[in-house]
Amino acid sequence: MSKYNELVKKLKEIFQIDRPELDFGIYRILNAKADEINNYLENTLKQKINDALATAGNANKAELEKQLSTAIKAAEDAGFNAEDSPKVKDLRQQIITTSQGANEHENAVFTHLLSFFSRYYDSGDFVSKRRYKGDTYAIPYAGEEVMLHWANKDQYYIKSGENFANYSFKLDDGRKVSFKLLAADTAKDNRKDNDADRRFVLIEPHTRTKFDDEGNEYDEEYQPVTVFKSDGTEELVIQFEYKAVKKGTKQDALVIAALQTVLSHDLVQNSWADITKREPTEKNPNRTLLEKHLTTYTQRNTADYFIHKDLGGFLSNELDFYIKNEVMNLDNVQNASVFADIEKQLRMIQCLRSIATDIVKFLAQLENFQKKLWTKRKFVTSTDYLLTIDIVPQSLLEQVLSNEKQWDIWQSFGVIKPEQLPSKALLENNPSLMIDTRLFDTSFKQGIINSIANIDESIDGLLFNSDNLHCLTLLQNKFHESIKCIYIDPPYNTGGDGFLYKDGFKTSSWLSMIHDRIKKAHPLLLDNGVLFSSIDEKERNQLESVLNFIFGKENRTEELIWTQNTTKNKSPTYSTNHEYVEVYSKNIGSTKADFLMFREPKPGLVEINELIDRLNPIYPSIADIEAELKQLYKSHKNRLKEIFNGEEFDDDWKGIYNYKNAEYRTTEGKFVPEEMAREEQAKIWIWREVDTSMPQVKEDSQKTEFKDPENEAYRFYRPIHPITGMECPAPKRGWAWPYNPLGKQKSCFSDLAKDHRIAWGDDESKIPQRKSFIHEVQTNVSKSVFNDFTDGEKELANLFGSNRVFGGPKPTTLVSKFIRQSAMKNGELFCDFFAGSGTSADALLRLNYDDYVDRKYLLVESGKHLDEIIIPRIQKIIFSENWKNGKAEDSNRHMKQLIKLSYLESYEDSLNNLELRKPQTTGDLFETMPEQAKSDYLLNYMLETESKGSLLSTDDFKKPFDYKMKIAVDSAGACEEQNIDLVETFNYLIGLHVKTIESNLDKGYVRIEGTLPSGERALVLWRDCEKIQYDDFTKFAIRFDLFAKQKTFDVIYVNGDHNLPTAFTNDEDDVTRTLKLRQIEPEFLEQMFAPDELA
Repeated sequence: MSKYNELVKKLKEIFQIDRPELDFGIYRILNAKADEINNYLENTLKQKINDALATAGNANKAELEKQLSTAIKAAEDAGFNAEDSPKVKDLRQQIITTSQGANEHENAVFTHLLSFFSRYYDSGDFVSKRRYKGDTYAIPYAGEEVMLHWANKDQYYIKSGENFANYSFKLDDGRKVSFKLLAADTAKDNRKDNDADRRFVLIEPHTRTKFDDEGNEYDEEYQPVTVFKSDGTEELVIQFEYKAVKKGTKQDALVIAALQTVLSHDLVQNSWADITKREPTEKNPNRTLLEKHLTTYTQRNTADYFIHKDLGGFLSNELDFYIKNEVMNLDNVQNASVFADIEKQLRMIQCLRSIATDIVKFLAQLENFQKKLWTKRKFVTSTDYLLTIDIVPQSLLEQVLSNEKQWDIWQSFGVIKPEQLPSKALLENNPSLMIDTRLFDTSFKQGIINSIANIDESIDGLLFNSDNLHCLTLLQNKFHESIKCIYIDPPYNTGGDGFLYKDGFKTSSWLSMIHDRIKKAHPLLLDNGVLFSSIDEKERNQLESVLNFIFGKENRTEELIWTQNTTKNKSPTYSTNHEYVEVYSKNIGSTKADFLMFREPKPGLVEINELIDRLNPIYPSIADIEAELKQLYKSHKNRLKEIFNGEEFDDDWKGIYNYKNAEYRTTEGKFVPEEMAREEQAKIWIWREVDTSMPQVKEDSQKTEFKDPENEAYRFYRPIHPITGMECPAPKRGWAWPYNPLGKQKSCFSDLAKDHRIAWGDDESKIPQRKSFIHEVQTNVSKSVFNDFTDGEKELANLFGSNRVFGGPKPTTLVSKFIRQSAMKNGELFCDFFAGSGTSADALLRLNYDDYVDRKYLLVESGKHLDEIIIPRIQKIIFSENWKNGKAEDSNRHMKQLIKLSYLESYEDSLNNLELRKPQTTGDLFETMPEQAKSDYLLNYMLETESKGSLLSTDDFKKPFDYKMKIAVDSAGACEEQNIDLVETFNYLIGLHVKTIESNLDKGYVRIEGTLPSGERALVLWRDCEKIQYDDFTKFAIRFDLFAKQKTFDVIYVNGDHNLPTAFTNDEDDVTRTLKLRQIEPEFLEQMFAPDELA
């Protein structure tokens, strides 16, 4: 193969037009332009090089011929034969050499182009490894004291969606086929990345050692092909590993091997022949449906991990460096006998640089186009609400009663029993049942929205289905400096957690992923906000470096060590039984100034509160309550003995065991006899006896007035026992208070006794003690090393009634600890943008119920986990705190909740909606353009120009409620066209804090009032321009308050053309007032495509 053909082959790979069978993402876009790109590579490129070399050669030849004429004339003038002149002979030879050297220079240009572009390109990505010379690299350094650098620092990591790990498609009969990625068995698969390639390989039948809920080992079998049945749907599951294989192993060969194994499997042969249906391509006429999807799955996961933040700048700088260090050889320049040799080299370099620059422009156009799609603010594709039944207006309850889908959901969640028939009484008796507006029509949702005043303030939780980077980007304007506490549990990059990485760039891929997301989250924190991040030893140092880089090392607050009850007997060295939690403050000065931060209740207090919550609704006797307390303490001691197996241990509950007494009181603290508890709706208060003696201060004990019985400050009085009527003894040092109220003294014995806060003995022989209630116990300063043996998987199993609902969920007790330590107050916001199974929301809701603090929450999760785990989990925990085997153990809980549910466009959705179309005028002109102009268009403007109509245009705003996109509905890329929520998207783009929404789509408008981040009061009016046309719009102006003459609003946004005045005179004081009346369209487009600060 010639150097030119090698170069064209490599460039086709780089331009991603060498895989015509791939019809997803950027491949689909570029394959549509394959003919034009191929024509450039196979014809135009070579002609350009030939022309450039010929021009250079001709210029050189002309100069030599000029020198030759001068030499001949000089020889003849000197009176001898010019052909005998050494100079003439040399010049004639140089002219011959120049004519013959074109091919040599052409090959040199091809060789250098191939060498240059090959060294940076790797399976769909340009890796930012700046070459110094050979295999020596340079790092860009601006003179700072400390810098953080990694190989992919200049790139966006784009494989964060859950769909990349697992992939499903449906057959015509409704059955499902799924490719699932089995976590790598790291105990066996421990080869280093640089010793092998990682590929998708069909698993072999094998067993693995697992741990049950008690930490005991057991073996589990795995098969490459299995069939499951769930909710009546059959699913063929084909399992792969992403494992280290011999270097050089091709993924295509492994796909063929997997196809042979799967198609010959008995299960497939007998019942799944549909997957062998033909899906031919020109190159592969025998391609099957299974091969089509398996090729797509593996290609998605083995290439295109990154998008470069500035590919043009990077390659241009590298090209100059390459030419200076590896083409322009200084030794050859020094040793050249004539300048013509140097000149020839310079001409070749000039040609090389010109052609390489053209290719760089084309690559930069392609990469910048993908970057634009990646960084653009994503559309809100749909907005819905989850709300407890007590928020639903009475006028809408009939629709709830008649909605079979809603009742079926409640039954599937276990909050309604099958035998319970829909009735208003049932709804009234279960106010914590949650309505899901996705199950109702648009008019129902409009009725809900229109009924809620101060809607953003009323919302308790925000749930986003989105790539977390895209979501954090969209939230920047609305939630800037609004979040008090962030907790994240990112993938640990262990090889078994589903995090996909590029071969040879495992840690670097992870760093790019985590850096950009934390960088986006940082501006959202309040000045006294705090971030907690779980991690293990694998990436602990890297995470700390990123956090130091973003937050500043001075804001590193602590590294917590969480010890767990796990023992790995097969570990070759130590059994690691701890993880880390990195804690960083936005401003450590502000967090230190808040004396409530980084403190938590004394150990045991949470469990006692849980016991009280369980017993409160059933009003047990005092004796039964105290027996339950005793059993709780006994169970805790036994558990510790079992964990430490006879070893000495420090019981962290030891300071709480004396709280063994109980009584009933109202929420105001009034004592209630146990027989009156139910009638008074009293609550259980737990207490212990504490000493009533005067503090041991020598000066106090010697005060005369304390010893004088006639003085009102007397401290040695003898109170009368309430049962025997006899006097009780005083403490040896005297009482801590006078008997009766005295001056500024906060307490006195008589008041305490009257309020039943004195603990008397059975008779008068015992010194009376004071009652100390457990909820009055002060918090402890949090420790950096702590135990928490709660099983997160068991918590989920009790909620859902099945095991392994989600791999490795954190326990709610862990997240509760951090929420408490952040000292969140009413209305403050918590965020988790790696929401996983929803542990954070569960923990926060339990805390809110226990301590009556109204904390808000914001969770982000991509893929199926939001719908399948998080939303059901939240609805279950709002309905009841106690679950076992998927069934609620009580339903007396009342927790009013309004949750906003938003789905965002994905990067894949952005690509799927792109269509490249030449504008009509461009198409007509293109054929008549000069070749240079055609090349210039292809290299610089094609993607931007031809995609404009499919990204978003001002015409789409004329009917904003009908704007549609194709949205992926499964991991195989199947799409459905659906309406896009431009209204909500715009609210986020301008950062509007919404007060009210008036929605009437039948009449063609949505009217929103709110406040901008600047503090300006804003009105946003969206209208269907066909229903409310230009000429009719002024009729609606007064109705919509668009003149704002009473200074109701500072800014008004309106879509479509209008003729409203922006300046008017107040009738009363003749003052001319100007209103900021803005078009939605330019503001929307400007904000959506605003530059990304990460670039």
